[in-house]
Amino acid sequence: MILVHFIFLSIVLFLKVTVGQQRTKVFTHKTKLGAIRGMKTLNKDSVELYTFLNIPYAQAPLRRYRFTKPRAFGSWNGTLNATTYGPACPQVYNKHFVKYGISEDCLHLNIYAPPNLISTSRKSVMVWVHGGSYTVGTASFYDGSMLAKTGGVIVVTINYRLGLFGFFALKNSTARGNYGLWDQMMAIRWVKDHIDDYGGDPNSITIVGQSAGGFSVGFLALIPQNRGLFHRVIMQSGVPNSSLKITRPGYDTYATSDVLSRQWCPFFENSIAMRIICMRYLNSTFVTSQYIPFAPVVDDDLFTQDSEDILKDTNSSASLFFKSLDIIVTNCDTDGSVLFPTIENLAQNIKLDSLIMPDLAWHYGAQSMLEVYYGKNKRLLSNVWRFYDFKQNGTFEDQCRKWTELYTDLFFNAPSTEIINTHYNNRSSTFRFIMSRKSPIYPGIMYNEPSPPGWFHGAAHSDDVVYLFLMEKLQELDPNTTIKATEADLMFSSKMRLYWSNFAKTGNPNDPRLPLWPCYNTDNKSFMLFNQEISSGNSYRNKEAEFWLKVVPHLHEDLDITSYSDTSTVLSLKSTSELSHASSARHYTRVFGREIVFQMLVSIFLVCDFY
Repeated sequence: MILVHFIFLSIVLFLKVTVGQQRTKVFTHKTKLGAIRGMKTLNKDSVELYTFLNIPYAQAPLRRYRFTKPRAFGSWNGTLNATTYGPACPQVYNKHFVKYGISEDCLHLNIYAPPNLISTSRKSVMVWVHGGSYTVGTASFYDGSMLAKTGGVIVVTINYRLGLFGFFALKNSTARGNYGLWDQMMAIRWVKDHIDDYGGDPNSITIVGQSAGGFSVGFLALIPQNRGLFHRVIMQSGVPNSSLKITRPGYDTYATSDVLSRQWCPFFENSIAMRIICMRYLNSTFVTSQYIPFAPVVDDDLFTQDSEDILKDTNSSASLFFKSLDIIVTNCDTDGSVLFPTIENLAQNIKLDSLIMPDLAWHYGAQSMLEVYYGKNKRLLSNVWRFYDFKQNGTFEDQCRKWTELYTDLFFNAPSTEIINTHYNNRSSTFRFIMSRKSPIYPGIMYNEPSPPGWFHGAAHSDDVVYLFLMEKLQELDPNTTIKATEADLMFSSKMRLYWSNFAKTGNPNDPRLPLWPCYNTDNKSFMLFNQEISSGNSYRNKEAEFWLKVVPHLHEDLDITSYSDTSTVLSLKSTSELSHASSARHYTRVFGREIVFQMLVSIFLVCDFY
């Protein structure tokens, strides 16, 4: 262990020393599609990295091509300048993601390639799909340089259409939705067909995504026509069977598309075809002037059924394809940190006696959220309240902590447990990863969130992204920060990058330099824990996962759950009088008025969708 630590410390110190000696040089490289001008990073006289930015993989989806599948870009004339990043796809303004502008002509990708570029190099490839609720984000924010150099793999980051541009859908029309997913597939197809020009192996491609990017690569792993396009999948804090993969009740993509198209194109209310034409020519700045959630749909093209149903049909071509892939499923132990803006709003907008505040955290927080998904099922609510110990005499902070824990289990931990149990088989590998180590800077800042609550401990949603991509560039998150990564932080980043790149090469993250990461199976339920140290464990929050995967569905369907053998997970079904503690909060509904209640519920829905 001491020797391993010394090796990694030497790597970290070497990287820190060589950064100051680096210089870049523009050069021209020949490919099948044409000549391309890129950059090579030199350390003294040796090439450390080749970078090619803003390579078009699809034609601009403008005007009549808005809300259609992408069209391949093909070859280019002359020499393509790939020395600067391109614009982000249209989205609500966020300073972190629009540094290089916004344009509908955004279907480009970036390549970070270690030496050398000859086709016989056959380096494994990692394709990064960014998160952001299918609504914000851009490839240029995620610098793949350090992952490529540390792991000796080619890293490709891609743009894809977001929000209305990527997912607008009207039933029984030509606007079928899922254009963002089609973009991702075309980008991966481009990598498959052309990465050998950059020293890559087209038969060793791993797709990696976080949050909505995790949902996305999970969806792609359920599409059997993608067989052969990629070979491994890493889903970080997002799996395709999570309830967060789609827009929330009340924000259904079909309903939202219908309402907006009628509102913005009122003269064509009775003609779907004309409304689609009208929507295609609306100004993109107007369309992105406010945050409106959109997400993938069952379109009878890419998908004929919901992802949960796909996974249940174990003999379907989609399920068999999924099980043929090696996978890593990861979570941050407090992925529910996405709730923090809502909790802050709740605390700021509801100023009452401190004795009432805990009731409000349950009533206007957890209970209201659960009612959206499960209806006003008193027996179900009673069991959730007792399982997470929402005590009447707890503090507001205690109740918010429990709500965050509940949210993490419901939308992240339980779905992750379910999908790795579904995936486990003897033909491919399954690995699970839990991040509980904080990054030096709170990652919510990339989504313009305020600082987290003082009671918060653990790894927030997107902390893993900081370790994978941003540890050497914390100023990208906060230009005003004086915080610098410690040697320990840099060492953990290096280890995470090695695990990821090892997996991309072989389907196994292990090598002798790293602590052993045991493969997951349904007996040992092994996982790797990144905390202050790296260690392995078994059955991560399994009791909580079982509660959401087995008990709650039966409560929702009002079925008998006493037949379960694991009685420790099943709570006794007493009367719902235990929820009477919330009656005082209901009494104050008229104090706040319907408007404040509506605002808080909308806030909850938007935060649910934002990631």
